[in-house]
Amino acid sequence: MYKAKLQGLKKSSLVEQKRSFSKYIVFGSGVESCIVAQDLARKHGELSVCWLTETELSSRAVTRTFPTSVRGDANVLLLQEKFPDITDISQALFYKDMKFRSFTGRSKPMPLLGGETFYTQTGVMLPQEKSFSDEEFAHLLKLHKIVHIEKIVKVSSFDLLEKSEWELHTANHEVISCQYLIWGDEPLSFHHLIEDKADFGEIPNFLAESESLSQLYVSFTTKSEVIKSLDTFFIPLSLTHSEGHFIGQFLPVENGGEQKMDFIHFFDESKYNEDEIIKKIKSLKRSLQKIYDLDKYNSFLTEYYSLRKIDVAVAYNDLVIQPLFQKFPTLLWVGENAPLQIDNESYCNISHYMRAVEGMTQFQKLDI
Repeated sequence: MYKAKLQGLKKSSLVEQKRSFSKYIVFGSGVESCIVAQDLARKHGELSVCWLTETELSSRAVTRTFPTSVRGDANVLLLQEKFPDITDISQALFYKDMKFRSFTGRSKPMPLLGGETFYTQTGVMLPQEKSFSDEEFAHLLKLHKIVHIEKIVKVSSFDLLEKSEWELHTANHEVISCQYLIWGDEPLSFHHLIEDKADFGEIPNFLAESESLSQLYVSFTTKSEVIKSLDTFFIPLSLTHSEGHFIGQFLPVENGGEQKMDFIHFFDESKYNEDEIIKKIKSLKRSLQKIYDLDKYNSFLTEYYSLRKIDVAVAYNDLVIQPLFQKFPTLLWVGENAPLQIDNESYCNISHYMRAVEGMTQFQKLDI
């Protein structure tokens, strides 16, 4: 009897691991991750590619959002180099005493919180990008899998068919291995998950000046045009307390009809729960109705919001991370905080959208 119990205990304590291999694993829910997964599947076949995220996806979630993040001299210069025909400017304005005011004037806004100062710079509008059709996205979801990664392990394999270089261990006891790991999430999240951190000590120094925040994205559509303006609007959550701003833009209307508006808000996730986030969205909606008389002249047709964690970088140090590109050529990076392969400091001030664009340019030149 005791022997049977002991055998049963041993069986219950052993959890069988499910193993699988894909030549390419793309991890991340951003636009760049989606494009990379699609391109690799077209080039090498769907069976060679696995696209992983920790949350469910929709075509809306992988669409480029506003307000424009092409701000600051380095970003604007690179945009003009790559897209010389784009010249539309977006000035930053803040709401105070019943009107919008310039940040360069005498009037002072409510205190700016983490992530907000960047958007006070004059911006240049993003180039229009083709979004994924429902059919394209449904096809992409065949590559997609939702996982919760517990750790990443660098491995070596002598198998000529399945050249495993990386193992991703998930919470449901699955081990997914690959030859090429394309990381589209935050670099610090990779460093948190990698088992042997000593070999990847350059990553924290790459984003030495950064702040981990959550970003709330809110998008509304109105039945008709609200305003003809490309400016970036700062709407405070409170006129008496330092609670930050919603920062947004109204997108141009083509041939009359509906207008889309996108807003973002940065916050410390540890200080807010879901109910308070819903209150923030309702607060923005009331502010928009009051500022633009939406109840009287217009109305909201659709409403969408999403949350994501981001590392808001004050500065990048791409030079310090260059050794990783040589040591681990099968670890590749895409996204708005992706490290870039450079040989001088000229690109260290590239950030946000333009860093994602330059990273994609470098990625597409690789022979993989």
